[in-house]
Formats: sequence, structure tokens, C-alpha cells
Amino acid sequence: MLDSIVLPWLLLTVALLAGVRLTDAAQLRFVAPPLVSLLAMLLLMRVLVQSGILEPARLVGSHRGGLENAAGVVLLGALAAASAQVVSAVTPEAGLPHVLGVVFLFALFGNTLAANPGRQHALRALFVAFFAAFAVKFIVLDGLYAPGSSLAGRLLTGLLAGVTLGSFDHVVWGPATGYLVFLAVTLYFLALTLMPRGPGSTGMTPSGVATDITVVEG
Repeated sequence: MLDSIVLPWLLLTVALLAGVRLTDAAQLRFVAPPLVSLLAMLLLMRVLVQSGILEPARLVGSHRGGLENAAGVVLLGALAAASAQVVSAVTPEAGLPHVLGVVFLFALFGNTLAANPGRQHALRALFVAFFAAFAVKFIVLDGLYAPGSSLAGRLLTGLLAGVTLGSFDHVVWGPATGYLVFLAVTLYFLALTLMPRGPGSTGMTPSGVATDITVVEG
């Protein structure tokens, strides 16, 4: 029930919400993830598998029936779509901020893979990274580039544009967009915490080595 109905619908809702953009004129647009977000999604999926957040063998395999395998494939596809949309939603969409945001997420995913953390540590690291990226995009950059920003904000953005030869730019959407993306990211991490786990997944250290040791007395 959870992995065949609840989680796929939850993740598809995340993919839909994360792709919605609302303008100041209340016009609704749906933005598909760019190619770089799809590449980041592949790296993120690798992090989820390595840390034990996602266990594909529990979703698809010879031990499951045909309908169960089909449900597992749907869940994996929904997770991939939601991951790509969430990555795209929390990164700026233009100019140098877009490049810096993508580099930040790629560096974080690569560092997480190298550290090889356990499930809880990986969830915390991803949670902090995604909401930090959200804050930079929808609070810091939106505050600087909003049409009614302060004189100091206009001076700062003008200075950044001059130093970077106009490459430091930012797309500002309507205020409701930030709330939708916040809801999407929250639901995304809810789905990650609900992912099915094997009975032995809690008995592993962050490096993936079993902690159960049997002492044999001679």
C-alpha cells in the first residue's frame, strides 16, 4: 500500500509542485527541469542508494510478483522525476547564480558519496543542503532583485552586475512560488523518510559495515 500507492502519488505531487511557477500577475507556468538538473538527479539517486535511503532491490526483483515489480518501477520513476524537479526548483534559473547553485549541489552530492554516510546522516546532510539552497534563492536573491527592493539592494545588484559583466542575474517569480517550492521540498523529504527499508538496514554503520559481531568462545 505504501510503496505502491502512497509514495508514488506523494512524489508525483512533489514533481508537480516543484515545477509550478507563479508570476506577479497570477499567471501559472510549469517549468521542466533543465539538462543539468537531470545530471544532478542521477548523482542524487546514487547518494540515496549508497546511504540506504533507497533500496531498489526491495522494490524490483525476482522475489516480487509482476504487479509488485511494476509498482516498484513506478515508484523509482516518480522518485527520479521528483528529485530532478526539486533540484531545479531550489537552484537559481539564470546567470552566474544558476552556475554557482549547480556547482554547490554537485559538490555536496560528491562529498556525500565520498563520506559514505549512513541513512540518518545522509538525510540530515541533504535536508540542510536543500533548504539552504532554498533560502539563498527565495529569500536572499529574491530580496535583492525584487522590483521594490531597497536602495542598498539596488546598489549591491548593480555592483555585482558590473563586476561580473552582467552575468550575475536572477529571475524573480511571484511570492506564492516560494511557498509552493517549500511545500514540495518538505513533502520530498517526507517521502524519503517513508521509503521502504530492509530489516537489516538499521544495523549498519555509516560506512556500510555490519555492527553485529559474534564472539565464539573456544
